[in-house]
Amino acid sequence: MSTILELTMHAKPGHFDQLNDAYTTMVETIEHDVADTRMILVVSDPTTGMLRGIGLYEHANVPEGFTNVPFFSNFMTAAEPHLTGPTERLEFDVHHIFFGDGAKVEGAQLTVAEITLHARFGEVDEVLAAYDDFLEYVKTNVSGTWVLLSSVDRGSGLVRGFGLYSDKATADSVMSLPASAAFAAAVEPLITSPLERVEHRVLHLFRGEGS
Repeated sequence: MSTILELTMHAKPGHFDQLNDAYTTMVETIEHDVADTRMILVVSDPTTGMLRGIGLYEHANVPEGFTNVPFFSNFMTAAEPHLTGPTERLEFDVHHIFFGDGAKVEGAQLTVAEITLHARFGEVDEVLAAYDDFLEYVKTNVSGTWVLLSSVDRGSGLVRGFGLYSDKATADSVMSLPASAAFAAAVEPLITSPLERVEHRVLHLFRGEGS
């Protein structure tokens, strides 16, 4: 089963570039040396100093092994002086994924819209089904959609997904779709807190062969 490894860090004021440099070095090593890497997406929120890396791997044992390899420990050593607190590490099972037509995706305007849902006990499958219906609609009706993904941590009921779009205007346009309001209404009774949606700036995108 494909797995998402998500690392979230917050840079001290004035330390974002150093943290980004350290993370970029590790990402380039993963892209070169880890054969099962399908995608790496690095996003940020410059206003808060947040840096998040989202790695998609073909098998669950790939991210599990990262704690035992030199490039990960080297990164943590390099990053630690620039962080406001501990790095948050989360792993998710991939539930749904869509890649665009394979054209090269690049440009300063790339935008990620991230959605987080906390499913009530016993309602995870219903939340995922509603989210997947929404993603299918976006895939078919919104041009400039490059990646759509939903993932889940069944132990906690956390469902997280994102859409990678060609620019901010395209990402924002999704919110005005009738399907967006219908999705929010469908999941509202199934979640413990309001749906969370945030947009991030894309710093780096790598797509492996076949992705």
